[in-house]
Amino acid sequence: MKRIGAVVVLLILSAAGLLWPVIVASIPASSSAASDPVSIVDYSARYDIQVDGHLSAVETITAQFPSGRHGIFRYWDVTNPTDSGARQIPTVSSVTLDGRDVPVEYSTESAERYVVAKIGDPNSYVSQGVHVYEISYTVEGVIDPPSAGAGEFATVVGDASASAQSVFYWNVVAPGWEMPIRQANVVVTLPAPSGRVECSADDRNAQPCAVGGEGTDVVTIAASDLDPRQPVTVRIGMNLPAPARDTLPWSSSFDKVLGRSPAVATLVGLLGLIGLAAGWVWARAAHEPEPGFPVMYAPPEGIGPVQANWIHSESFGSTTLSSSFLHMAQQGVVTLRQQGTEDWRIVGNDDGPGWSRMDRVTVALGACLGVTRRGAGFSADGSVSAGKTLSSAKALTEAECKAWGRDEHLVVSSKFEYLGACLVVLAFVLAIVGFVGWLAPTMAGVPFAAFVIGGRALTRPGTGTRRTARGREVWSRAGGFRRLLSTPSSVDRFDFSARADMYTAFVPYAVGFGVAEQWAKKFRDATGTEPPTPTWYPVTAGTSHGFLGSGTSFDSFDSALSSSISSYGSW
Repeated sequence: MKRIGAVVVLLILSAAGLLWPVIVASIPASSSAASDPVSIVDYSARYDIQVDGHLSAVETITAQFPSGRHGIFRYWDVTNPTDSGARQIPTVSSVTLDGRDVPVEYSTESAERYVVAKIGDPNSYVSQGVHVYEISYTVEGVIDPPSAGAGEFATVVGDASASAQSVFYWNVVAPGWEMPIRQANVVVTLPAPSGRVECSADDRNAQPCAVGGEGTDVVTIAASDLDPRQPVTVRIGMNLPAPARDTLPWSSSFDKVLGRSPAVATLVGLLGLIGLAAGWVWARAAHEPEPGFPVMYAPPEGIGPVQANWIHSESFGSTTLSSSFLHMAQQGVVTLRQQGTEDWRIVGNDDGPGWSRMDRVTVALGACLGVTRRGAGFSADGSVSAGKTLSSAKALTEAECKAWGRDEHLVVSSKFEYLGACLVVLAFVLAIVGFVGWLAPTMAGVPFAAFVIGGRALTRPGTGTRRTARGREVWSRAGGFRRLLSTPSSVDRFDFSARADMYTAFVPYAVGFGVAEQWAKKFRDATGTEPPTPTWYPVTAGTSHGFLGSGTSFDSFDSALSSSISSYGSW
C-alpha cells in the first residue's frame, strides 16, 4: 500500500506540475476599469488578404499623449473564436514612431493566448502632444468556413441572398486597445468580391459601423467614439472556398502545456514512456529479492535490535534508541529509573563483563551516553541539552550499525544503485524546472517525472549497498525472527508456557522491528492473559492492557526520549 500511495502522490504532483497553466488560465482575471491616459485620435488600418488566407496588415495610430508616458501596448489574441485548434499568430515586420524605429519588447499573457508588444523606450518619455505609430505584421489562416461568426450584427449590407463559401471574420479594431478611439477607418482588400457584409462597433453588437464597397473586393469600415477595449468586428462573405489551414488537436489553453507542435508533443510523450521504462528497469535491477524467512525462535547470535532491524529493512525506525535502551536493561548492563512522567534516567549497572557480551552497536550507544561505568547515568528529561545528546547518539548508533555491516562483510557498496539514486534526484529537480515552464511548455518536465515515478524505489533506504551472501543469510534469519514476533498465533504458534521468559526477553527486538503491538497480541491470543511487565522495567503497566498494550507505561519512556529530541530540534 505504501508503494501504491507513493505512486499516486507522484502522479498527482506530476499532473499538477503539467497542467497548472490550464488551471491558472481558467481562473477569471480581474479586469481594471482604469484606461490608458493616451487617446487615439485616428486609427487607420489596411488589411490585404490573399486567396490562401495570408493577411498583411498595416495599422497607423495617431495618438494624443499626455506627459509622463513611455509608449503604448498592442495586444493580439492568437485564438480563433470559431475554431479552437487554429492559432492566428502575428509576425511583426516593423514598428515605427513618427517615422523612426522604436524599441519593442514582446511577451505573452494568459498561457500564451495573447501576444503583447510593449512599444516604447523604457528610458525615455514620449513628448506631450500628437504622435504617429505604424505597425506592420502578417497573420496566416484568416479565411474561415461560411458558418464562422454567424449571428446578430448592428450593420448588415450587401446581397443577403448571395451564397458564401467562406468568410473573413475579424476584429479590424482589436479589443485590446486600452484607450478610447475617436475615429477608426479600415480598408479590407479581399481575394474575391464581397457578398454580405456585417459589422458591429462594440462587443454587444449594438453600435453600427459605416460600410462601403460591398459587392467589390475592397470594403471600407468606419466607426467613431469607441470606448476603451471595444472592438470593431466584421464578417464578410466571399464566393471563394475556404483554404486549408494548420490547426492543433488541442485548444489554446493547452499551448503552455503542450506547445504548438503535435510532432514535438508526441516525441515528448514517447520520451516520457522511455523515461518511465528506464526508471522501472533500473529500479528492478537494483532490487534485492527477499530470501526465505523460515520462522526463527531467537535473533541472530550477537546482534542487537538495531542491527536486526537494519539488516532486515536497511532502514532505521523511530525506535532506534528506545529498543537499544530496553535491550541494555534486559541484559542487565543498565537500570532504567522513572523520575517523572517524561523524565527517565539510564544508570550504568556494569563495569565491563556485561558490556563485553553486548553487540558493538549497543556498546557504542552506551559509551556515547557515558553509561558503560557502574553508577554513571544519563537523564532523558526533555531538556535541550538532553535532546542534543540523544540526537548525536542516534546518529552515531546508525553510523556504527552501517560500519558493522561493512566490517562484517554483510553489505557492499553498489555504484550501480548509487548512480540510479543520483539520477532520480537529478530527474526530480529537472522535472520541477520543466514544469515551471520558463523556457519551454510544461510538458518538458514529463520525461524526467516519468523516470522518477519508474525509479522511485532507487531512493528507498539501503540504496547504494547490497547484501553479500553472508548478509542475505543474516537477513533471512532476522526476517524469520521478525516473522515469529509479528505473525498471528493462528499462523505461527509459539509455546509461551514452555518458554515463559521469552516474551519479555524479546520485547526489545519487537520494539526495534516496530511490531511490539503484534508481539503483545500474540502472547494474549496464545495464553488468554495480558503480557507481563518485565522485571527490568521499573513500573507496572497500570492498565488492563498489559505491557506494550495501548496506553501502557512504556509509552512514557518512549515519549521521554522523543520529547527530549523534539526540544532540541525546535530550539
